[in-house]
Amino acid sequence: MSKEKVFIVDENDRVLKEKWRNELTDTDRWRIIAIWVENSLGEILLQQRSLSKDLNPGLWTPGVVGTVAVPDSYEETA
Repeated sequence: MSKEKVFIVDENDRVLKEKWRNELTDTDRWRIIAIWVENSLGEILLQQRSLSKDLNPGLWTPGVVGTVAVPDSYEETA
């Protein structure tokens, strides 16, 4: 994982603190974005995560997914 800070948030998306991304644990909750792309036929674009990812390798996800880094907003990340 890259060396960047992310916002750790509570269940209501209130920022609790900042943490280095490479120090995240399974109990942390952080901000991400996902963009779903659909064509005129109703088909949805998916991507398969790299098999070398630390978390959920090979999993199918929305076409665009990203972690919101400090100090960015959801919109800036998208």
